[in-house]
Amino acid sequence: MKKAYIAGPLFSDAERAFNLQIEAVCRAAGFETFLPQRDAPVPGPSNGKDVFGSELRANEWADVIVANLDGMDVDSGTAWEIGYAIARGKSVIGIRTDWRHFSPNERVNLMIEQSSFIVEDLSQLKNALVAWGNDDRSGHG
Repeated sequence: MKKAYIAGPLFSDAERAFNLQIEAVCRAAGFETFLPQRDAPVPGPSNGKDVFGSELRANEWADVIVANLDGMDVDSGTAWEIGYAIARGKSVIGIRTDWRHFSPNERVNLMIEQSSFIVEDLSQLKNALVAWGNDDRSGHG
């Protein structure tokens, strides 16, 4: 079974609820998932290393990163997770339902846009995941 790491902001009820929807689409497409808000330690004043280690190991475990790219700019932690995954040769599928643009010529930051396959809704995400999972090269980044 292919494995997906769900990257995204966790700072509001709305963000966490959308991450849950993304995770459900990944499972429906046949992926085992890691969702930080469910599977990582809850961040606190003294466990930063534990949270970081848990999420780092999950990023390494995953075959693909599925990133919530909504917001005026991509969440900084999500951007880091994308960069780390790309450096390790992994694929990134981003979902951006936000109509705002980072700049006149970019939906999101240029580096994120160029390193990710970006879809615009949950239906497109499911289609992209199914196609990626069926691609013989998908395990090779």
